[in-house]
Amino acid sequence: LSRLPPVYKSEVTLLIETGESDLTRPVSGAGDTQEPLDEQAITSQVQLIKSRDLARRVADKLKLADTPEYQKAISGQSFFNSLLARFGLARSASSTSAEEKVLAHYYANLQVYAIDKSRVIAIDFSSTDPKLAADGANAIATEYLALQREARRDTTEDATRWLESEIADLREKVKEAE
Repeated sequence: LSRLPPVYKSEVTLLIETGESDLTRPVSGAGDTQEPLDEQAITSQVQLIKSRDLARRVADKLKLADTPEYQKAISGQSFFNSLLARFGLARSASSTSAEEKVLAHYYANLQVYAIDKSRVIAIDFSSTDPKLAADGANAIATEYLALQREARRDTTEDATRWLESEIADLREKVKEAE
C-alpha cells in the first residue's frame, strides 16, 4: 500500500436555476407557467454533466491525454484485463482508441450526483495529482456552465427572432389602421 500513489478528490457544487424570462419560459395549457425545476430536471442536468460531449471538451481543455496519469491509462493494461480479453470477456487494449481510454479513465475518476431535496449538483473528480483533481472539477463546472450559456443564448435568439416577426406584423397592422 505504501507504493500506491495517494488519490486526491476535489468537489464542486452547482446550484441549478432555470434562468428563463417570461418570453422563453414554456407555458402549460392552463396559462400557468410550468414548475421551474423538478427532480427530473435536476437528474437531466446530472446526465448532461456526464455527457460525452462535455467529457471531450474537458479532456481537450485539460490536455488529459498528455498527463502522466492518463498516459498510463492509454499505454498500460493490467495482467488481469489482458487475461479476460484473451477469453473474450473484456475488450482488448489494442481495439480501443486513445481517446476512448482517456474518456474511460475520466469517467472512472468522475462522480456526479444530485444532493437530496435540493437543486444542488455535486461534481467529484479524483486524480493522483492534487492540481489535476482541482482543475478537473473546476473545468467540468466551467464547461457545463458554458454549455448552459450557449443553450440560453440560442433560446434568447429564437425568442428575439419571433418577437421581431411579431413586431413587423403589428407595424403593418398599425399602418393599415392609420
